[in-house]
Amino acid sequence: MADATRDPPDALRRALAAFRAGDLDAALRLTGGVLAGTPESINALHLLGLIEARRGRLAEAERAIARAVELEPGFAAAHASLARVLAEQGRAEAAVASYDRALALKPEHAEAHFRRANLLRGLNRLDQALAGFERAVALQPANAEAWNNRGVVLKALGRPDQALASYDRALAARPGFAEAHGNKGNLLIDAKRPEDALGCFDRALALKPDDVQTLNNRGNALVQLAQADEERG
Repeated sequence: MADATRDPPDALRRALAAFRAGDLDAALRLTGGVLAGTPESINALHLLGLIEARRGRLAEAERAIARAVELEPGFAAAHASLARVLAEQGRAEAAVASYDRALALKPEHAEAHFRRANLLRGLNRLDQALAGFERAVALQPANAEAWNNRGVVLKALGRPDQALASYDRALAARPGFAEAHGNKGNLLIDAKRPEDALGCFDRALALKPDDVQTLNNRGNALVQLAQADEERG
């Protein structure tokens, strides 16, 4: 097992600070210096992977992070980072497996639950995705994106009332969340509530005025409203 205590702490701290500040060249240089002296530093390998991922060098990022988890299989954060790199390469199943390993080590990792659920949704494994989003919002109730995506899955599963409640929770957490306003509007269109849907679309467009899909959906709501008026007339 690699011993992280052998890392030169000052150099790693400077590298991490440079990375967080967006100075990737300095971060890469400092991390490379650490690895020149301590090639099996799991923290430096992990940071190197994060730097390479930020630079768009995904194969190099995968190689560095995979080496870190090979040296220390119990490194939960590195498993989660590897999952993100795999996901960016379109390798969703492998990414889910890496998230599974991260969560086996750190079950309370809210972001890993959220990102894993997004992957499962993309793989059309909706029941598993729903369970992931529910775990994410239980751990992080202010995660508006998790509430919104939970609503999307619930709608796909044919549970519109629960989906509507989930969108409302997303908007309570982030009132300026245009996507959630739009999703709620679409659900209200399906429920034949065009006036309420129009309000949602108007709020979404106030936030993103040029969103073509929302403009189109608003038009659908107006058509539905006109049809309802004719039927009443």
